[in-house]
Formats: sequence, C-alpha cells, structure tokens
Amino acid sequence: MPQRQGMAESDKWLAMRRDLKAKLTAYAVGRGTLAALIHEIERVVKYVEDDPRAVLGGASGRMKDFVEGCPAAVHTGLPGWEWSALYDAVRECRNDLMHSGTAAALAGTRTATLAVVLMEVLLSKDRDEKTARHLMVTNPACAHGWQTLADVRRTMLLNDYSALPLRWKSGESETWRIVTAGRLGRYLLKGRKPGGQKNPRLGEKVKEARCVTKGVQTVRLSTPIVDVASLPVLVVDEDGALQGIVTDFDLL
Repeated sequence: MPQRQGMAESDKWLAMRRDLKAKLTAYAVGRGTLAALIHEIERVVKYVEDDPRAVLGGASGRMKDFVEGCPAAVHTGLPGWEWSALYDAVRECRNDLMHSGTAAALAGTRTATLAVVLMEVLLSKDRDEKTARHLMVTNPACAHGWQTLADVRRTMLLNDYSALPLRWKSGESETWRIVTAGRLGRYLLKGRKPGGQKNPRLGEKVKEARCVTKGVQTVRLSTPIVDVASLPVLVVDEDGALQGIVTDFDLL
C-alpha cells in the first residue's frame, strides 16, 4: 500500500482515521456509498498487512492482532456482536457487493459499526496524550462576512455542519468567531413571514447579522484536549492561521 511519505507512524494512523471518518460521515448523511466505506476499511487492512493486494478475507488474523487490547474491539456497541463476528459479517458484505451488487440495511449498520471500532483502534495507536491535532477536522469549511445567511444555511444543511469558522474584522484587528446552527436557526425563525413569503433575513450578509456569530476559543495543535474549556474550538498555528476545528462530535 502506498504510504504517506515523511509522516511519523502515529501521524499515519491519524491520517487513516480522518479518511475513514470522512467516508463514514458521508455514508451516514447519504452522500457516500457503502462500497466506498468498505473500500476505506480495506485501506486500513492493506496498511496493517503491509500489502497493497490485501483484502478483508485474508487478513482476519492480522486484524484481530491489530485491534487486540483496545476496549472498542471488545465492546463494539452492537449488541451480540464481538469483533470477529462483526469483521466476518463485513467481509461477507464486501464479497456480496463485489460479486452481486447486493446491499442491505443490516450490512450498512454492521459496516458502520466496524468503521467506528477501527477509528477508536487507530486513535489508540498513538500513545501520546491526545491533543487538538489528534481529533480536529482539518481544512474546515468557513463562513465569510460577505456571504448571505442563505449561503451559510445551505452550506450547513448540505454538509451537516453545526458550526462554521469566521474570520471577523473589527477596525484594524481580526479575530476568529463561529457561526452556529442554533444562533442562525433562531435568527431566521424570528424573520419568517406568514403565507410562505420569502424570509427577508435570508438575504442579509453575515457581517450585518452579528447575532448569528459568537466568540470562540482558539488553541494550538499541541494543546491537550483535557485543557480545552468548551467546544467547539478552532485550532490555529503560531501565525493564527486556521488548521482545524474540534466539535463535540469529534470526541465521540
């Protein structure tokens, strides 16, 4: 399997976890396919096996060793399904998809559960104290002051986002704020007109509707998660450039 050049071993685990999480999220909100999620799981298998030709069916022993010792592999969260049975079920699902195109709701549930377990195992491979770098979503979508509230609402709905970072200019200074779904929803609700008329607030610019934004804590990549006072937080580098965002969902 092609490896990410120049990355530390722990960073490779984290990179695979982020990729797997992205596929799982896309599948959960209907933007991704079950086949794509299984493919991402199989990428982890190829890395563990150190073989670009490895597949789920031939890697059950090595994968069992890989997850051994991680509580998530023992308590998968799916009643009655321990690791080996769950792995075998996803392997059979993968074969059905490959050979007959079969898809089923149960297959999706089991595959998503296996993905969640692997995400926990991948995170556990880094023995260091968990920092913002470990759990953040990189390159988050941002809101902009010139956008209309309709633009921001659409971005949130299409991508299932609850918060969007915003670079806020006030005079000569700049700070980070966030637009939250709760604040935006309440503001738009109060602007609704009877009879299905267009909500005039949808055309307002973000910079004109300060009430939909709020201040947000910023932390560095190396900040321990236990030191984060509240969520969400924005992760910035030494120059204040945005590197990622950590939300409540990222701690699950």
